[in-house]
Amino acid sequence: MKTLRQLAIVWLLLGSLVAQKTPGPPPLPAGLPPAGPLKPVVSPPVAQSKLANGMSVWMVQRSDLPKVMFILQTRGGDSLDPASSPGLARLMARAMMQGTTSRSSREIAEAAQAAGGDLTATANPDATQILLDVLSEHAGDAVALLADIAQNANFPESEVALAKSNMEDELRSNEATPRFLARRAWYQITFGDHPYSIVFPSMKTLEQATPESLRSLYGENMRPDQALLVVVGKFDPAQLAAQIEKAFGSWKAGGAAPAMPKEPAAKAEHKIYFVERAGSVQTTMLIGGIAPTLRDPDEPYLSIANAIYGGSFGSRLTRNIREDKGYTYSPYSYMTNFRWSGAILTSEDVRNEVTGPSLKETFYELNRIATEAPSAAELDSAKRYLIGNTALELQSRGSLASKLGTYWVDGLPADHLTEEMTTIQKADVSAVGKAAAKYLAPDRMSVVAVGEKSVMQEQFKPFGLEMVPAP
Repeated sequence: MKTLRQLAIVWLLLGSLVAQKTPGPPPLPAGLPPAGPLKPVVSPPVAQSKLANGMSVWMVQRSDLPKVMFILQTRGGDSLDPASSPGLARLMARAMMQGTTSRSSREIAEAAQAAGGDLTATANPDATQILLDVLSEHAGDAVALLADIAQNANFPESEVALAKSNMEDELRSNEATPRFLARRAWYQITFGDHPYSIVFPSMKTLEQATPESLRSLYGENMRPDQALLVVVGKFDPAQLAAQIEKAFGSWKAGGAAPAMPKEPAAKAEHKIYFVERAGSVQTTMLIGGIAPTLRDPDEPYLSIANAIYGGSFGSRLTRNIREDKGYTYSPYSYMTNFRWSGAILTSEDVRNEVTGPSLKETFYELNRIATEAPSAAELDSAKRYLIGNTALELQSRGSLASKLGTYWVDGLPADHLTEEMTTIQKADVSAVGKAAAKYLAPDRMSVVAVGEKSVMQEQFKPFGLEMVPAP
């Protein structure tokens, strides 16, 4: 049976090869001057220090605007959720801003506003973050506010109830969105019981959460020996360092650091998983496989391959099923890196009647990038796209601070950006082709489809792939 399915896929791919030419990069308008040489993008200087309690501090001076971005990041997040409460850290992150032993939720909001700041908190599978962007003159006030939340959040019952209600409403809204349903199913299928399967708290988690359970999880997540404070902006280094020491120096960790899960037993079976959405006039598909971590030498080369395949507006996939065939308005592929794994995903919303043809062309493009070396022009275009986008990202205090925080969580040095950009700049066709073959072959991909069941069954029949309900 497996051989028959493989023959069916080969037949579909050969049909695409015969039916269309292999397009190159889209032509530029006539008369434009030639592109200049690629300019290297390097890591900004990062002043690194550590408090006696183990908290790391990374500071980057930026004098363009009188503002300072703070991100207080702790390792943990969903990785510390109780097995019976997946996603609890995401509720904990929101609720911990709603009161401390000395401030009410209103006083916290007013303190952030008085500093000219925007205060948010979030959790992901590897970390919990508190973000605060303020005017430079209020940097000391921002440090005091962050330290208060990190050490003294008390989770008032009324505020927890409100946070739960808001997230329950958000979950109901999300569940009316096909892309959310596809993401939730794909991550559950791929990562199973590992925390990387979590995309949002379940309704059961939200309903059963209590102030006591949030306080317990807060105690495990918010520890100085698992924390990094990233500061990016215009500030007086000596003065700010003293303020950080004063505010965070007395922060103590309670007991031994909790154990966190590492590598998941991830799998991407070559099947079609469907989520029935009766009456849908389109099918939402998420086609994905396992990707490397940021520490993996393959990661920069796969980023280039992805940009050529579907990760940029001029990509092969976009030109094929958007520009040439009009199957969908905005197909795209993207990579997600966790500390111990990763995912590479293609997202498409297509009309019912072209569900099968769209998947056929997607498999064709995946097979092409995995088996055919990109042209020199495609390689150069992808490099310019990735390096140029990174240069633009670094103009944002928040983007730079977030990138540094991710490096720290993943165990990478603060100057990892220089190594990554240099690798991309020097990458050759052979290295990119090897990474594409390793990660982007169609048979490495699981497909999740959300839509009308009868339509999907009919449209996917020619592929010969097993089609099963998503969990």
